Amino acid sequence: MTEPTATRLGTAVPTSTVLDVSGNDGYLGPTIVRRAGSRAVGRALTVRTGPGDNLALHRALARAQPGDVLVVSCPGPPVGLAGEVICTALHQLGAVGLVTNSGIRDEDELLALGFPVWSAAVTPLGTTKSDGGVVGGAVEIGGVHVATGDAIVADGDGVVRVRAGSWNHIYEASGRKVERETTWLASLRQGTPLAELTGLV
Repeated sequence: MTEPTATRLGTAVPTSTVLDVSGNDGYLGPTIVRRAGSRAVGRALTVRTGPGDNLALHRALARAQPGDVLVVSCPGPPVGLAGEVICTALHQLGAVGLVTNSGIRDEDELLALGFPVWSAAVTPLGTTKSDGGVVGGAVEIGGVHVATGDAIVADGDGVVRVRAGSWNHIYEASGRKVERETTWLASLRQGTPLAELTGLV
């Protein structure tokens, strides 16, 4: 199938597990860290802005759908690309997260809002609003290409892109791994040695 299903995209899957079953493919890198909220699993809506400009992000709000994670590439030094106003608007639209290689601001307010946000920086610096950028085109973050419609999985460990056509396979393999590790954890709490479970030693 060409796009991840909405039901499965609503299910939290650990980024570490996704990377384990995908051969470490799609990790956006250690500079993109969680600033607010918890987990996010959704369809990517990609945005490429002009340097220090967030007009394209405002344009993306008109296209955002429930279940979307906005993935925003902004060249140049980090700016406060999004803050309380934009993230509140996204939250009201039913979007489930925002990821950017630039900065966000209003971190205290975003923490209170609880809308999931990942960024490379936190900065109060403002933006210009003159470059229309591109909404829906491919972007690159951390050397990873992201297209609109790809799956985005994000949590406290970071952000991972899964190609739309691979999502169902990755999701099912991740589910099997989570089930196995849940069984291991129950056994460990009963005193079973880890080596007995893994067979690695």
